[in-house]
Amino acid sequence: MAMQPCDLALYIIFFSFFFWGDFYF
Repeated sequence: MAMQPCDLALYIIFFSFFFWGDFYF
């Protein structure tokens, strides 16, 4: 399954939100 650039960007954004959210809270 090849990932599209847009999908990769969304994945990075989602992971960043989850990571920072877990870091702050």
